[in-house]
Amino acid sequence: MTIMRAQHEGILTPRGAAYEMRPNARNHARTLLVRTARTMHALPQRQGQQAMNEQDYEAAKWALLHAHLVQATPEQRHLYVARSNYGDNQRALAWLADQPDLDRATALMLFWSVGAGSHAQYESLDDVPDYDRDTHQFIGLVQQRFLGGFYADHGIGFDPTRWDGAGPNEHSADELQRMPAQMLQAVDGEHHIDPFDEAYDEDYDDGLPMALVEQLYELADVHIAWEEANPQA
Repeated sequence: MTIMRAQHEGILTPRGAAYEMRPNARNHARTLLVRTARTMHALPQRQGQQAMNEQDYEAAKWALLHAHLVQATPEQRHLYVARSNYGDNQRALAWLADQPDLDRATALMLFWSVGAGSHAQYESLDDVPDYDRDTHQFIGLVQQRFLGGFYADHGIGFDPTRWDGAGPNEHSADELQRMPAQMLQAVDGEHHIDPFDEAYDEDYDDGLPMALVEQLYELADVHIAWEEANPQA
């Protein structure tokens, strides 16, 4: 099912009420989109000046991604968590994890996708290798918020044992013995999303709408041109 069809049929609803972005979030999204539009409008000139250094590039890239996530539907956020590039999505995942309007099913998917199963072996933070401690603390934060009812219910269903991503099935009972039972169980919901359904492939890449992907490619081209013109930078 495509995003447009899902929105039209009203299937992403919090227990029957239409999903609606909070007014302050809508205003924030508009501000971000205006700023991003100005950035994109300036790109041809900046490309000619070869002025998009690493700092400019990262800031412009995040502005585009952040603006999308702020106004994204619960389904679009679910797709992003499932299909985004986990080598370059830490900032976006951290931002999503801080949002109380993130669907609890998406939060559970996020929990498993960042490696909760592997981290269940550690009894305390002292047991975690230094290079993995930030991830371990992030997993603990998502778990704490999930169990505490921090996340919203927009009617999305998710079973970590019945999807193509990381989940409990990849680990033994002994490995998962310290994990709370709720993190192993399905989130009930009327709307079950298969994020790897081929129906999404035409309109999405790495969990992002194609129009946004094209903008990100344009940014990358401008930055690459700057790097080539400034090899010593």
